[in-house]
Amino acid sequence: VWHHDGPTPIRGRLPAWFLLREVGRHVRVLLEGHGPDELLGGYGRMIAPHLTDAFRDGPRAGLRAVARLPDFAPLIGGLRRVPRLWAAPVRGRWRLHWTSACDLLHPRLGHRIQSALDPARFFIAWMRGDRPRHVPGHLDTMLWQVTFLHGLPEILHMADAIAMAHSVENRPPVLDHRIVEWCLRLPGREKIRDGWTKAPLRDAGQGILPDQVRLRRAKLGFPAAYSDLLRAHEPRVRDWLTGPRAAGRGLWDTRRVTAWADAFFRGRGARGPYASAPGLWRLITTEVWFRAFIDPSPPAPKADGRPSEEGRPRG
Repeated sequence: VWHHDGPTPIRGRLPAWFLLREVGRHVRVLLEGHGPDELLGGYGRMIAPHLTDAFRDGPRAGLRAVARLPDFAPLIGGLRRVPRLWAAPVRGRWRLHWTSACDLLHPRLGHRIQSALDPARFFIAWMRGDRPRHVPGHLDTMLWQVTFLHGLPEILHMADAIAMAHSVENRPPVLDHRIVEWCLRLPGREKIRDGWTKAPLRDAGQGILPDQVRLRRAKLGFPAAYSDLLRAHEPRVRDWLTGPRAAGRGLWDTRRVTAWADAFFRGRGARGPYASAPGLWRLITTEVWFRAFIDPSPPAPKADGRPSEEGRPRG
């Protein structure tokens, strides 16, 4: 939290921290690979706009794309998950309710900022007819959004913040402006093609990368045992979520947060996206950020020079 200057999502942060700490012991400049997934359609959720565009090109093109769905099974977690690709966009298109950050906020605060946290502004906006389109096609609309509005900017901020914490400079060569401009000009049908995501990148790697890497269909994440970590520190986590300092801010709906914390730690009761390690992580880092940067009387620094549990450096 200290190095990010704010609350954060969970994705990849702990593994990235330890990886870049080790990198910092050996080098000062690192070439890293962010960008292709956002520019060329590498995520499973991008299959839905790809299929939509295919049917807009005609029934035959649509049926050919559907016939390729088994090729995407390793990416999306199996064919049984295909309907889920459409769940969020349909809710956003028809303005059906789904759980968002506003449901966790104190009712007075949530009502005031609900429009700013409208989920349709993010991953499902490609299907909304009332959203401005900067590029033609549903897939290209989604790629533009995740490249410039959300997704990639947050990933780059994370990578840069953690790298700088260890005196390492991150350089993403794929985000050279000439490559980005070329990708933006490329039609969506060329980005996901013949059952392959990131098709131009796979073509370019032929004869350079081993086929077991170049033709890998499953997407490998950057996981860590976040649930085990939070459960091992349950008293501290509960204090961050619903303790007197957290409850006294009037920021969260304490009753709902308590129910979701109980569901996470006990495996029963309320369910929802925040009754999970990634969901609770967002609330925890928000509280840690308040204690580190907003509260008027932070704990006195100690002499060991390491960050305190609340994110503020000691000494």
